Amino acid sequence: MLLAEQPLYDYIYEEPIQRPQKTKKRKSKVKRIKKIKRAKYISFLLLGFIIGIAILIQYANINIINKEINSLERELQRLHMLNDSAEGELLASADLKKIEKIAREELGMIDPAPEQMTIIEIQNSQDIKMASANIDNDSSSKLSEYVSKVLDFID
Repeated sequence: MLLAEQPLYDYIYEEPIQRPQKTKKRKSKVKRIKKIKRAKYISFLLLGFIIGIAILIQYANINIINKEINSLERELQRLHMLNDSAEGELLASADLKKIEKIAREELGMIDPAPEQMTIIEIQNSQDIKMASANIDNDSSSKLSEYVSKVLDFID
């Protein structure tokens, strides 16, 4: 095996070449750009977080309003049931004097004045239909007298 001699080199120490300071400015610009990007990301995250919280608050408000609507609908349904039962009791009671008493005392019904009343004498069942169609004025009362005379004549 052949061995070669290692040559001896003489190393000379040279001082490193200094680079211009432009690189330092470049590094500061890069750092400044990174800081600006970081600030943008943080501001976008904060904006997204605020929007998310606002949406949650609105959803909570809508949920509260829906609960109030449901409770009011239940109350309305309960009142309708009470009204229906009271109406059923009123229809079931055939006592007209009791109905008149309630109407006068609780609801404030008063007797009609004489000019508000019209007295109609009904002789047979055909006249009932005619009497229900009459209007309370002078021309219709004369007409109704004439029609009743004609009907009496036909019978």
